[in-house]
Amino acid sequence: MLSGHLDNDLSLILSMSKLAHFSYLQNAASIKYFFQEYVSNEKHGGKRGIVARAISRSNNSLDKYASMEQTQIIFEMVELLLHLTRKKQKRTMCLIERLLKEISSQKNEVNTRIPTDISEAQAMCLDGRHSVFLNLPGNKVHNINDHAVLSISNVVDHIIGLGVPVEWLQDASGKRNCNGINGSNRAEEVLNSVLLSCKNPSKTAVGGLIVWTDGFQGSKSHEKDSDLWTGTITFCMSEENQTSKYHTLIIAIGSGQSAHKDVVDFILSDIQSLWTPKQRYCGATKTFQFSCFDLIAYIADRPEQDSITNNLSTAGNFPKQSKHAAFIGAKHMPSCNMCFQHSVNCCINDISQFRNCNHCIGWDFYNIQKTTT
Repeated sequence: MLSGHLDNDLSLILSMSKLAHFSYLQNAASIKYFFQEYVSNEKHGGKRGIVARAISRSNNSLDKYASMEQTQIIFEMVELLLHLTRKKQKRTMCLIERLLKEISSQKNEVNTRIPTDISEAQAMCLDGRHSVFLNLPGNKVHNINDHAVLSISNVVDHIIGLGVPVEWLQDASGKRNCNGINGSNRAEEVLNSVLLSCKNPSKTAVGGLIVWTDGFQGSKSHEKDSDLWTGTITFCMSEENQTSKYHTLIIAIGSGQSAHKDVVDFILSDIQSLWTPKQRYCGATKTFQFSCFDLIAYIADRPEQDSITNNLSTAGNFPKQSKHAAFIGAKHMPSCNMCFQHSVNCCINDISQFRNCNHCIGWDFYNIQKTTT
């Protein structure tokens, strides 16, 4: 229900001309956050705007900002409540209420409005329509074959908007950067390839991305139940940001027992959409600039590579049954009825015998003429 309210807010705020520049973000909370970050003359305008709306219980007050002190207090409260159980949240609110009573006995007025019970804290900080947590910039989570997946395009929009320092292959002024991996041959290929589709190459920033996927075992005693598969994306960064938590982000996570092909296809397709230059808000410079991205490297170990390329035992059940090592679509290249019956008889009689057929994939791998055809 809360997401529905935010969608209604989206159509409302896009009617305002100044906000229309941020419509590409497709998220009401993100649009309002970066708009206030952009128009504010002081630092942290987006965060201060969120707190002001949370305090006033209004999502349309885009001209009001909380003080920096108020913002720090409320955000620290949000972080605190997120890590507490409901019982501990209530206890915390009781302590704050006692604190305010003690302060009020010495001072008639308290400028900062602090929630004094759990319901008010939930409404202002976590669950309410105008709460701080629900109005933070965020990405839509896609469910792909029981995997939680983020759109890389949307992640890029937010990372650039938040002002995370990205090590561009070429910045918006056309200046080439050859530091680190940006000086590799692959980076040069990416830059030259992407710039071919740019209408104004000298004024387009080009960034590089690194994707990594792999599986993990969470517990030795329950390996099959605790297998985990995850994918991350890394933005090219300078040496001082090598350990930065803002440059490497999880974009996909799911069970290790699930098929990952659809997720990998979604990731690669999403990266392909980043080839086209797009005007994005850059939080580092508080300006709009055209930027595009491409994949510099896809990192995976041998089993993961086999899974991605559909080789060997990871190709799926249909290729196993058809005795092929590559991925073969069951919908488009099925065995004919005679070859299927032949395969069934071979399984029943425990024999291995290929059947020559000119109508389907049931051909003999060792027939050189047919394999080359």
